Amino acid sequence: MNLIYIGITNTFSFNEVSHLKKNIFFYPKYIVHDLNEAELKKFRENSIEYQSISDALVLNNKEKYNKLKYKIDKRLYQFVNNHKDIIDPMFKRFEYSPGSFSKKEKNDYIKKSVNYWYNIIKEKKINLIFHLESPHRIYDFIIYLISKYLKIPNMWFRDPNLNGKYFIEYDYFESPSDLNKCYLDKVNKKKIQILIKNKSSHKYFEHIKKDKILFNVEKIKKKHAKLSNKTYNNNFFRFYIDYLFSKRHPITNKNFKQLKIKNKNFNYEMIGLRYLLWNIKNIFKTLVIKNYYKIISDKNILKENFCIFFMSYQPEATSYPDAWNMHDQFRIIEKLVKNIPNNYQLAIKEHPTQLNLSSSYFYKNPQIRNIDFYYKIKKKFKDKVIFLDETFDFNSCKKNPKFIATINGSVGLESVIKNIPTITFGHSWYQGCEGVYNINDIKNLKKFILSKKFRYIDKKKN
Repeated sequence: MNLIYIGITNTFSFNEVSHLKKNIFFYPKYIVHDLNEAELKKFRENSIEYQSISDALVLNNKEKYNKLKYKIDKRLYQFVNNHKDIIDPMFKRFEYSPGSFSKKEKNDYIKKSVNYWYNIIKEKKINLIFHLESPHRIYDFIIYLISKYLKIPNMWFRDPNLNGKYFIEYDYFESPSDLNKCYLDKVNKKKIQILIKNKSSHKYFEHIKKDKILFNVEKIKKKHAKLSNKTYNNNFFRFYIDYLFSKRHPITNKNFKQLKIKNKNFNYEMIGLRYLLWNIKNIFKTLVIKNYYKIISDKNILKENFCIFFMSYQPEATSYPDAWNMHDQFRIIEKLVKNIPNNYQLAIKEHPTQLNLSSSYFYKNPQIRNIDFYYKIKKKFKDKVIFLDETFDFNSCKKNPKFIATINGSVGLESVIKNIPTITFGHSWYQGCEGVYNINDIKNLKKFILSKKFRYIDKKKN
């Protein structure tokens, strides 16, 4: 098997790749990495071609991108373009300010990525794509689409937040890791806990030894160990001057943040000062939104009949692409209000990370919410909706909702454990469990809510 490895890091590096090569004949032909020099040297000494994640993201390899050997079928372009409503929102994650990518720049980026990665796949005779996490950084999702078109399998790790256990997925439309069958097997044996195993039927996955390749939790904890640089020990002034006016962090020697600035190329490297200004702008914007949300939100639910929509953090892989074409949360709220019974109220709970200034995600991604988002919902739906306070705790809620809805948040699993049905709109790892109903077409929502299939979960089956 000839592989492209996407997202190789120091915690899953040369030793792990060599193990897979030796034991199940996974031959690495190309890697996209975020490695330190010591690990990268090992791949170089074994003549394995590589490219950094940042270079892959910004298409920063002129020599290779200009030398294209294989002509591409127009149907491949069409196949990729059919997914533009999923690809387009991914660009938000890399925008310095809203609208930094023009329509033409997005189209050029997609076309250039298709050309390059199609040629790599053909040149290296690739027949398996191994992602370390679900493809969500534009370029790796385009690789996923190309391989789907060419009928080349993909695989990636999914973290279900279960004590550091990871399992393998290979498609956005399947119950992950055959979870549905595993769950039903447990129910039939009258056991309570959900069985989660890597039972993918694909022949390439059956031989993987979990104890060898699953991430080590302790390694993950040590991943961001403190770095030191003796040069700056006694000269903080010099350090901050270098930080503010250099294009790379003076300690890590990495770019501060890969963001597209309007009217500049995507591979433009910002200086530290500009990165700080971007953070300050994010902080100020979030503080304003946070205070507005506090004003419009309620701590308690007064109505007897209600359902809760738990919003997802954005921009993140859970929405782009895990939600597929159901990532527009305003549209979801609108359709929920229109389709729930007239005597129901929709309670909306913002994701705790979205307005959390202390979250690590806050300093990785731009703040894409704005006051207008909440204002439009309140104005349009009035008493049919309420926003729940940030401190609202679902597990201590005195009254149970008729159902909860989420794109794919883990709250969906919490809900079914409490015997409350869950509607998901995107790809969720627990979607094979009883009481979890996936709606991938919003038009079916009203009919489904009123159907006999949608009901409280029978406690006896749990």
